[in-house]
Amino acid sequence: MLAAFAIGCGNDPGPRGDERYAFLALGDTGLPPSSHDGQRAVASALAFEDQLRPVESLVLLGDNFYPRGLERGELAQRIRHNLVSPYCRFVSLGPRSTELDTSCSPTRKRGPIWAVLGNHDHEDPESALLQRTVVGDFVANWHVPAESVAVRSLAAGIQLILVDSQELLRGDPARLARAVAEAPGPWRILVAHIPLVAGYGERDGVTEAIHGVTEAIARSGVPVQLTLAGHEHNLQAFVLEDRKGLAIIAGGGSNARKIHPGPGNRVFAEESRGFARVAILATEPERMRVELIAAPKLEWPGAAPIRRVATYEVALSGDVNASGPSVRP
Repeated sequence: MLAAFAIGCGNDPGPRGDERYAFLALGDTGLPPSSHDGQRAVASALAFEDQLRPVESLVLLGDNFYPRGLERGELAQRIRHNLVSPYCRFVSLGPRSTELDTSCSPTRKRGPIWAVLGNHDHEDPESALLQRTVVGDFVANWHVPAESVAVRSLAAGIQLILVDSQELLRGDPARLARAVAEAPGPWRILVAHIPLVAGYGERDGVTEAIHGVTEAIARSGVPVQLTLAGHEHNLQAFVLEDRKGLAIIAGGGSNARKIHPGPGNRVFAEESRGFARVAILATEPERMRVELIAAPKLEWPGAAPIRRVATYEVALSGDVNASGPSVRP
């Protein structure tokens, strides 16, 4: 049994007024047009959530384009299908958007779409470069860092540490430790495609590499309160060692897959499409609220298209707190 420390589950979103900054995060969104996938259903649920409680940015957790990443010969088709059409509500169009033949007409300027690269995004030799340098010509608020580890500020005191996990796990984890240590914080949110959770990675043969990364993060000497990842096409949560930090998998951006065995610190798992909502609360002292939100299997025709399946609060120290624990299979 997996114990989920859940508060506020159900469809009541709670007030938006207590939030200083909020964003939505999801991964594994990029199935090609020929596939039967649930990306549009999840995107509709994402837009519904933003309508209820508007957010400042969107974070994509990798595998943005299947199966071989983004290829030059299909730029307009794939950007229209996997970015502009499903996420029109979150998109600011760029100068080359006239090539997309899209009906998307954003009504207001939106905050950034931050994205990291997944394993499929590296299959084609040009894919990483295209996502880093060309997609922004079509989607003006699209950002993939050129570096394998990059720190970007969301707002005062809130940093994203964006990681290309394919490159990092083959390289020197000290790069990540330096970036974590240099991020001014106090809030640090690590974003990668492969879950950087100690004990994870056996099926991918990267357990040892992930252990090196998590050890390097620990050596940074500063807290990383939240780690976000995709790769697993479902919703999961882990409370890290000594309850210092929360790790979330929100890889159900287009389809859902079964839950595989994982580290013993996993406290929640559900085989669902969906996404995560992260907010820094305007409280004293500040806290972070992280919600896992399940989306329907089909694009919704009516009300209540989402389920809030787990909610956690994290202190600046990294302590994970919740009330009213429930148990999920």
